[in-house]
Amino acid sequence: QSERLDTHKEWLEKLTAMGHTYCCFCTREDLAQERKLAQKTGKAPKYSGKCRELTEREVANRLQAGETAAVRFRVAPENISFDDMILGHLEEDAGLWGDFIIGRSDGTPVYNFAVVIDDHLMQISDVVRGADHISNTFKQLVIYKALQLEPPRFGHMPLTLNAKRQKLSKRDGSVAVAEYREHGYLPEAVVNFIALLGWNPGDEREHFTMEELTDAFSIERITKANAIFDFERLDWFNGI
Repeated sequence: QSERLDTHKEWLEKLTAMGHTYCCFCTREDLAQERKLAQKTGKAPKYSGKCRELTEREVANRLQAGETAAVRFRVAPENISFDDMILGHLEEDAGLWGDFIIGRSDGTPVYNFAVVIDDHLMQISDVVRGADHISNTFKQLVIYKALQLEPPRFGHMPLTLNAKRQKLSKRDGSVAVAEYREHGYLPEAVVNFIALLGWNPGDEREHFTMEELTDAFSIERITKANAIFDFERLDWFNGI
């Protein structure tokens, strides 16, 4: 991403010329105060749109005075939906978000903007990633729409959780494949264990060669529920 700043800047300027962005001069303190006020009133925290209606003259004067500004995307209050390759039909009310930042005050793009441009230019057809990216996908879709670009197909895989049904962390065990080898786990055991986390072949098989896995796999059989990283089950695979 850092090597493509000029490309991202060109597309950001294009989006601005189309009227989909504006400069935001709010400081971190301003935004923290807004969040605090929203919490007090029981509302979901979202940007108030304080800088949305600044005139071109006001923006130019503040920039000339040395103020820095982030670039926000103008979010239309509409329903956004897409058909996920794994989870099926998903939709969300964009009106609940507030205008979100796509360019930082230092000139660097935010992930949700940069990835749209990069995936489009690289002609990415399918994006498969964790379900924790669903909120990002909705925001990327409105950027695709604003730029009049065809979005890729999206698929969101269930997360893999620890025994307490929390997101895995480094404290939950080995973090590198080499460590499992050092602990005596066989390659076949690790491969089969991981393959069956969040996916099933549609039959009772629990042991595959790599070739059999390749033949049996289909994205339609990825499960919708989160998977549990169970070390006892890994030990069972290792003993087969």
